[in-house]
Amino acid sequence: MNFRKGLQSFLVSFLIAALMLTSMASLVNASTTSEYKQYVSNVDADTARITFESYCSSTYVYVHYKVNNGSQLNYLMNQSADIWTYDVNGLSSGDVIDYWFTYQIDSTQKDTGWFSYTHGSPTQQKVATPSFSPSGGTYSSSQSVSISCATPDADIRYTVDGSTPTGSSTLYAGPITVSSTQTIKAIGIHPDMDNSDVASATYVIDTSGDLLAKYEPADGKTIIVVGQDRDEMDAYEALSDIPDPAGYMIYTGTVDAAGMTSPSDKGGGMQDLQHWINNKPNSICQLAIDMTDYDQHQDGQDEEVKVADGLRDENIRTMAQAVKDAGKPVFLRIGYEPDGNHNHYFEPSEYVMAYRRVHRIFREEGVNNVAFVWNVIGIQPAWGWDIEAWYPGDDYVDWVGVSWFGWPSASEEAAAVQYRQEAADFAKRKNKPLMIGECAGRAYYPMTDSSNWDNFFQKVFDFIALNDVKMLSYINQDWNQQPVFSDPTIWGDTRIQQPGADYIYNKWKEEISKPRYLNESPSLYAEIGFNPNEPIEPAVADPKHNVPSVFEAEAFYDYYNFVQAPRPANSNNLVLAWGNWDFVYDNIPRGNSWASYNINAASTGSYKVKLNISNGNAATTATIKLNGRAAATVNIPATGDWSTYVTATSPAFNISAGAHTLTIEQTGNGFNIDTIEVSR
Repeated sequence: MNFRKGLQSFLVSFLIAALMLTSMASLVNASTTSEYKQYVSNVDADTARITFESYCSSTYVYVHYKVNNGSQLNYLMNQSADIWTYDVNGLSSGDVIDYWFTYQIDSTQKDTGWFSYTHGSPTQQKVATPSFSPSGGTYSSSQSVSISCATPDADIRYTVDGSTPTGSSTLYAGPITVSSTQTIKAIGIHPDMDNSDVASATYVIDTSGDLLAKYEPADGKTIIVVGQDRDEMDAYEALSDIPDPAGYMIYTGTVDAAGMTSPSDKGGGMQDLQHWINNKPNSICQLAIDMTDYDQHQDGQDEEVKVADGLRDENIRTMAQAVKDAGKPVFLRIGYEPDGNHNHYFEPSEYVMAYRRVHRIFREEGVNNVAFVWNVIGIQPAWGWDIEAWYPGDDYVDWVGVSWFGWPSASEEAAAVQYRQEAADFAKRKNKPLMIGECAGRAYYPMTDSSNWDNFFQKVFDFIALNDVKMLSYINQDWNQQPVFSDPTIWGDTRIQQPGADYIYNKWKEEISKPRYLNESPSLYAEIGFNPNEPIEPAVADPKHNVPSVFEAEAFYDYYNFVQAPRPANSNNLVLAWGNWDFVYDNIPRGNSWASYNINAASTGSYKVKLNISNGNAATTATIKLNGRAAATVNIPATGDWSTYVTATSPAFNISAGAHTLTIEQTGNGFNIDTIEVSR
């Protein structure tokens, strides 16, 4: 270390600290972790200073805040050594600032939880209000409910009889099993702070089998949606003898949120959310979020990695606000068709984390008019993964979607039949309603050939009846007029109203006019259970594991190059990325692979970590980190192949009672990991 540089840094930090002590009121709402300390100071009657002290040499720190629950503002904080500050001006006594931070360690970007500060208040501040996962609602089976609190070192006290919790109520120590209708109330308690507001969640357990998902119509009903650009949707609506559709398809992308606040045409037709909002009453929107560089879909672009790493948060918040302001039902297809080769996604866990981040931001922005859709391609998944490898998890998905396009050969169509049915069966296993998220025969089934009603359309409608599909999204489009899709041998013209398509036009009109199909009507919202005033659902809490326990490797809350491996049936194994992979992102070496887990130790003591692993490479090692610091090294033996699993156990190390971050980091060759056991 350079002594002079170190002394200068110390003196700067010392002077800043001295100035704070002499010119400011006492620190408020302070909290400390192993990586940072944060607090707010009263500078004067109308100014508060937010401070972030980095213990990990952050290269940037952003503060995100709202005053009195207004619009969120985001600023790069001012730096002096490892102390970052930002002054909020124009405050009055009693104004509430809710805030959080984004900071960086090496090449990893992290977000803190939310904090709250009341200007001009006494030193004593409130603990953050606890949150529940899953959130309150109606469920068809018993639920394991976790409670978390963003305030470090706060205890959670709760009741299950509807009474208001106090400091003497039951101490939360692990998930609560709810097997019948029950209301849970919780408060956060910290000796240096006021108790939090009371959080409440009611769980209705209905095992009758009659539960419906968000915006799901009754069994035997199917919502009709058309797409996929503004002009073609208007043209369909102008057909005088066909009912106006119940919904419209719109596309945007994480790279720029195009089409959300103003019209945008990227070569695939005009996308215009505001046109739907202003001109399509009593209808729904099926909004697709592209997580590639639009239709470039190039290897190495890794747009989903940028989403997962938080680099597209501003664009996602723009989408969320636009959808929220719509005030009408929206079905959100996040990163549609992730399992398709054409998307060139890096690998499943990157996509899953990106999907979850979009989901979390929409929840954070208070968007309550969205049903979240996970939509697969409907053909053989890319790179040998099964479709469940791409699944974000039950808490993040309201509907399952599958795409349906015509294929040029009998063998391709036969394969598509198989994988479409696999998607339908998967939705049924997950108890999720099924939609056909995109549908068109393309050039292979021209609308001017009447035989293609039986060859294509009738098969779609038979599939709908067989699997009780709840939404059909038909792309009524002259693809040849759009530069992105202008190859006439593939895309063609799928408009039912095109010249020469009279037979299919009349058959379509006859079919969608049947009682099964929901088109635009004043009763549509009631039929899908839309309530514009329904409670805002909180973001899904990160998984937390009470130890001693055994948990799956896939139950991480954060990761870096943690790659899900192709797996046989009934296996949940994940693989740490191969050691000889040279990942580079924005010219920053990606380094070792790792996955982190939230754990809560029941008591202080000596613990070991046991990894159930297979390793077809040479013997290697893994590092166990606790709260970011190396705690133990695990020797990973060579198992000879990737199907033989053994247990690799770390030396014992101390874990204090309470919440911690446990990280498994690859330090050599990659290996497969199935389960993690933390035991005494």
